[in-house]
Amino acid sequence: ALFEFPGKRLLFGIVMLSLMVPTAVTIIPTYLLTAQLGWLNTMQGLVVPGLSSAFGLFLLVQFMRSIPKDMIEAARLDGAGHFHIYWHVVLPLSRNALITLAILTFIQTWGNYMWPLIVSSDTRMYTVGQVVGLFNSPLSHQTVDIVMTANLLAAIPPLLFFLIFQRKIVEGVAMSGSKG
Repeated sequence: ALFEFPGKRLLFGIVMLSLMVPTAVTIIPTYLLTAQLGWLNTMQGLVVPGLSSAFGLFLLVQFMRSIPKDMIEAARLDGAGHFHIYWHVVLPLSRNALITLAILTFIQTWGNYMWPLIVSSDTRMYTVGQVVGLFNSPLSHQTVDIVMTANLLAAIPPLLFFLIFQRKIVEGVAMSGSKG
């Protein structure tokens, strides 16, 4: 966001265009890569593909553009290198945006049903969504009250995350759209 280099706008535009690609289109290549890495039926296979997203890049770039360049120039005049500026100036200022991205990523992956179903065939690796799906299957013979209780229990962690970090989410989203 803060460095100038040739092709910066083109690269950012390509990443933003990837937001228009449906997730269903990327499932097969992601699965093949996960299989080649040997991550089927592992926690890495469930977690790592969800850690990066074009939306996350967009959110962080927009937020980091609002960081005053005077702060970076002041650190540079004090003799700080690129990594030192990033670690001691940019990251602390980006805390709200990073927390927002972490919470939104958690909520999105918590409710993801398709990817864990594809990657994990071992019942010990089932996620909460898959277990709730088992309660809803016609062969489970569960009553409606048990199915609804399972759905309620599955909704509690994302709801608690949101309630605890609601202020940080609002600050992070609001600051990512403003120009400081």
